[in-house]
Amino acid sequence: MRRLLFLIVLIVGVSALQSCKSTQSAIFTEPMIGAADFDYWIHSPLHPNNNQAVTFKSKVADEEGILKVELLVYEYELYENAAGLPSKRRRSNGQWGFVYDWEFDGVTTDAAVDFTFARGFKAFSNVEYIFRVFNTEGEVSERLAIFDAGDARWPLDKITLYATTRSPLVKSINLCLFPDIDYKQDWRGFLTDMEQLIYNGFHENNQIKNHKENWQYYYTQREADGYDISKNFYE
Repeated sequence: MRRLLFLIVLIVGVSALQSCKSTQSAIFTEPMIGAADFDYWIHSPLHPNNNQAVTFKSKVADEEGILKVELLVYEYELYENAAGLPSKRRRSNGQWGFVYDWEFDGVTTDAAVDFTFARGFKAFSNVEYIFRVFNTEGEVSERLAIFDAGDARWPLDKITLYATTRSPLVKSINLCLFPDIDYKQDWRGFLTDMEQLIYNGFHENNQIKNHKENWQYYYTQREADGYDISKNFYE
């Protein structure tokens, strides 16, 4: 109960995330929303360890008929630039672009796809992935997601779990999740709980489900005592 109580308090105070540092914008424009309806486009585990396999999944529908679904992955390195600010740059010899595609007959109007990226990503990585759908009318629809992988470059700052836009933080709703001291620094246990909370909780909420592009999720390894906060919340 202490963990759940603290998370609810945090959601009320989402503006606190604006104090977290932000990374340099990627070189690409925002994805093409298109006509296709994406039920989900996700990855697991939410924050993978160094070189841990990552599975990418998507479920999409297009009434015009689906011809092809593509997965593209772009691997960045997080670093501190000359001005001392958090930044990201293309990782040398990292994954960059097309990974896999699934072809369909054009009659199919819905598809669920998944792909496991076996080699994973190195420490201090930031990963962008896009699911791209082509329909029989020549229309293209895309969805983007972004996450950090491997050892965190700034573990006490914001670590990206699941973001869906390259826009500045001020243009989205940002949740920064803090682990309760009850976790006793069991980061994997905390992240497993957060994966369930985001994918099966927030993403199923009727105010969020059809607007996932507006919500971004982060965490920090700064711990907090949710029970103590709940007792002093109104002071």
